[in-house]
This record gives sequence, structure tokens and C-alpha cells, in this order.
Amino acid sequence: MPAGILIGIAVIAFAVQQSLLPAFGLLLLLGVFGGFFIVPLNALLQERGKHSVGAGNAIAVQNLGENVAMLLMLGLYSRR
Repeated sequence: MPAGILIGIAVIAFAVQQSLLPAFGLLLLLGVFGGFFIVPLNALLQERGKHSVGAGNAIAVQNLGENVAMLLMLGLYSRR
């Protein structure tokens, strides 16, 4: 089953949890499924970036985008 579908199932199961121990297990599964999802995407980014701007530059642009997104979400969250 694709990792994205597994992440969706785990998020739905996590949302309806009432007890702590299964929630910890689901958080662990979410991390594992997230790793299964992101590692091939990073490999694809490096492979395609190697031909266009270089693998290092592609990773740098990805990191910049991720950090900007985190800062934006932090800014939105802190406005509450």
C-alpha cells in the first residue's frame, strides 16, 4: 500500500484515539510512514536536481522552502 494512504489511515486512527498508549504507537507509525514517503521524494529531487542545477543546490532550495513554510506556520500559530 502506498505510504500516503497509510499516513492518511494512521491520521484518522490517531484522531479518534481515546487512550494514551495507542496514541504513542500511532505517532510512531506516522513517523515511520512519513519516512517511507519522504525518502523516495528526496532521492527523486536529488536525481532531477543533479541534471538541472546540481544536487546540492536542489537540496538547498528544498531546505529553504521547508524552513520558510515552518516559519510561516509558526507565525500563524503564534497569532492566536
